[in-house]
Amino acid sequence: MDIQSLYEKFLECGNVSTDTRKIIPGSVFFALKGPNFNANVFAEEALRKGARYAVVDEREFVKDAGTILVEDGLKALQHLARPYFCKVCSAILRHPLHRLCPAHGSH
Repeated sequence: MDIQSLYEKFLECGNVSTDTRKIIPGSVFFALKGPNFNANVFAEEALRKGARYAVVDEREFVKDAGTILVEDGLKALQHLARPYFCKVCSAILRHPLHRLCPAHGSH
């Protein structure tokens, strides 16, 4: 699925979940992977627990219309977050006190 279509799904839901133990009903669940885990295996569980969509990056985990296949789950989540953070940053920079809010780390 292309990022624009995924963004529309996010707008429809309004929330993102990445942990099936803390599913937000009606959210988009992103199955992330790491060196010791593969959350694609939890996509069905996320849907059963109330997620509206489950975003996976392995075809074998696509089970129904609520499952969305992307090339890379983490990159899809990062691309999805970009428009949101651009809006937030733009609002902060327009605020008269924006110079009081550091926009960098502490190191």
